[in-house]
Amino acid sequence: MKMMEDKTKLTASQLFDLQDGLFPVQMDVDKPDCGDVVIFILEGESHADVDEQVSLQGLSGTASYNLLEPTLRVMANVCPYGQFTHAVVRGIPQSPSVSGVEVEVAKLQRQYGVLVGTLRQKVGLQVLEIPADTHTNTQLPESWRIEDMAIIQGDTALLTQPLNQERHQELNLNIVEMEDDTATLEGSDVLFTGREFFVGLSKHTNQRGAEILANTFRDFAVSTVPVSAGFRLKNICSMGGPETIIFSNREGARQTLRVMEQLTDHHYDVLSVPEDAAANCVYVRGAGDADYLLHPTKDECPDSVSVYQMFTGYTLLPTSCSEASKLGGALSSFCLLINRKLRY
Repeated sequence: MKMMEDKTKLTASQLFDLQDGLFPVQMDVDKPDCGDVVIFILEGESHADVDEQVSLQGLSGTASYNLLEPTLRVMANVCPYGQFTHAVVRGIPQSPSVSGVEVEVAKLQRQYGVLVGTLRQKVGLQVLEIPADTHTNTQLPESWRIEDMAIIQGDTALLTQPLNQERHQELNLNIVEMEDDTATLEGSDVLFTGREFFVGLSKHTNQRGAEILANTFRDFAVSTVPVSAGFRLKNICSMGGPETIIFSNREGARQTLRVMEQLTDHHYDVLSVPEDAAANCVYVRGAGDADYLLHPTKDECPDSVSVYQMFTGYTLLPTSCSEASKLGGALSSFCLLINRKLRY
């Protein structure tokens, strides 16, 4: 994250003229990258004229006004939501079954391979593949659920599980590790909308875990929401694009949605799907602003196909996830998406 100061004097009202993530042409600093912080110098405005928290039109980021100095610090999260460059995935171990649930390992591995190929060849992401854990003494049946390993936003990754130090270097991210033994947090309980975080409180994630996430990503609001027993937040909802959330129509999911609507200051379009599995999709904005949506297949979610077809202009990519679903997983469980250049 870079800190940049604009030498041009701007009034508070001029800041609200920033449109579509573009900064004033007279700025002396280069256009910032996602996650960079720009310090604007305010001129001719009293402290009372500027709220402590300023929502900038056209910037899907946050800004905070320093009441002690006439400056405004802006988190320049100007990249469109869903714009990623890389995907991190992890191979399927030979014994991925948990709690007595049996899956067809070969089929799960094939479905994983198809998803990886889709991300690489159709969506155009660079894929970093972590080999499956093959050591019998340390094998973790759910290690393939890499989404649960970290929450990544901008150039920061909050690790919820240990990761090999060599992988830290490959990711080229600022690494924050959870060091509180009382905290539990899994990435599948975290929904980032591009504007804020929602954290589902479940048997996998608790309030202390949510507090650590909020402390890590201080430039975004973090709200906790209830999740029905046996579910993770992303089992019942996911982002279908900028400002669009896909939600399961089950009663427990509707209760979660009502709480989210009460807590947020932003407007989202909500598309309801009749099947729980259909609520988990992976949205990526590719090169040339092309929109891609990976979603469960017609065989898996026949009643939800018509909802996906409402995403006009999208490239819809039906992707099988039946075996992972038996283990409580979903499409997003297979990958961590990053908007950065990795170091090789």
